[in-house]
Amino acid sequence: MTFLCKKCFSSWDEGRGEGGIVIKMEVDSVFHMGLPSRYRRDVLCVNIHHPAATPDAILCLLNVHMDWSCDMQQFQMLVLAGLLRGDPRCGGGVIAGNFNATHPSDHRLIDKYRLVDTWAVLHRSDDGGATWSIYRQSEPHRLDKVVLLGLQPNEIEVLRPGFINGTPWSDHCGLYCTFSI
Repeated sequence: MTFLCKKCFSSWDEGRGEGGIVIKMEVDSVFHMGLPSRYRRDVLCVNIHHPAATPDAILCLLNVHMDWSCDMQQFQMLVLAGLLRGDPRCGGGVIAGNFNATHPSDHRLIDKYRLVDTWAVLHRSDDGGATWSIYRQSEPHRLDKVVLLGLQPNEIEVLRPGFINGTPWSDHCGLYCTFSI
């Protein structure tokens, strides 16, 4: 699930009239598309338009839940990177969600497609940031990620799930990420 802060998705244009005005970004389109998958995975795509940006430029937000299979993940990343790089209107993009990244090769896929792993950039390593198995006996992993194209990461933090009657309400942590366009 991806939440967008309405207050954060705006900018101040001082060049317009007295004292400037706040320019709001607008949703351009929302759609989902199937991914190559053994588990019928898909990607939720939200395209955002900024009226003060280059005419018709959009910011592409992609929310994913990828397969466990390394082979399938390679096909899925090819499709996701294609969504960002294939649309000439795309002025930047975010892929966020469960990457099911458990093998070192999974992490290298991000580099292969010249994307930016927000956690690795801001924390200067691929260590830490576990988002799965934090309350279990097995080794915690950083399955969930936020990766960027053409955007500047500002901060990212792991949001641990709460508890209901002593049981965590999710087996994954959330990620809170801010970036600049």
